[in-house]
Amino acid sequence: MEMVFVKILTTVSDNDQTTRLADQWFMEHQTAVLHNDWLTAYTRLNAVFLLRKTNGDLCDRFLLPVFNEFGDRIPHGASPRYFQREQKQIVTALSQELRFFRNKIMQSEQFPLNKVELFDRYYDLKDLLDHHDARKRGFLYPLLDQWLDPPQRHILLEPLNAGLEKLNRELHELF
Repeated sequence: MEMVFVKILTTVSDNDQTTRLADQWFMEHQTAVLHNDWLTAYTRLNAVFLLRKTNGDLCDRFLLPVFNEFGDRIPHGASPRYFQREQKQIVTALSQELRFFRNKIMQSEQFPLNKVELFDRYYDLKDLLDHHDARKRGFLYPLLDQWLDPPQRHILLEPLNAGLEKLNRELHELF
């Protein structure tokens, strides 16, 4: 039986599991960096990228349009454009770090790594991730769970679960 990285959603808030798994793998990535284990560092960072990008794409395609329909009920600080802007920044930053680690693996001897500079960049990235995740946990997920009745929620979760099944297959290929 294949390992399931991300489980099927029964509520919108269950989608937070991808964020928590990404956080765990980002920590494993950083540990691998500290031990100069570049292949593990790259693999974990690639997994973080897949989780974050897939989660963001699914939110953009399915959750945010439904959330936006609630118009005036959306609290200040929870505008869909904030989620989209942060997601774009996250994907851009993770893409840059993946390119950096591909170069590190390919040119290990000629490509010195200043871990202090790297972890300084990660401090800024982690701040962005934490802020974005808090916005989702505080607004997007629980409000959709609250505002949608069970049949509406079920319809919304179907394409999300299909996307997570695809993500599981991609993660299996990576590991």
